[in-house]
Amino acid sequence: MTTIQIIKERQGEQAVYRAISDGWHAAGATAGAALDALEALLPDDLQATAILIQRFTPDTFFAEAEQARLQELSEQLAVARAEGHELAPAEMSELEDLINAELHATSLRAEALHAGMRE
Repeated sequence: MTTIQIIKERQGEQAVYRAISDGWHAAGATAGAALDALEALLPDDLQATAILIQRFTPDTFFAEAEQARLQELSEQLAVARAEGHELAPAEMSELEDLINAELHATSLRAEALHAGMRE
């Protein structure tokens, strides 16, 4: 099963939604627009997909400091790309690690939700 995570980011005063799945990512002005943009990138042979929307409140799976750093690096990436360049390799690697950590945290949240539904 493919999992798609949708996160809300701030870029200055504007909200941007990012849809992330297995190394693919796309952004849009709304969660739906980000999902549509990602769907256009994904392979056609996907059979089942779970979509999780993260509201970015600190929890036991992804701490407030991690969320703040993810937001900071995401904003830096947006600025860098708007100026025609990329983040430094170390920062890009850190951003990718944080995105993967948040994706893993989302999986853990889903597992906890599922376990709670069985009780």
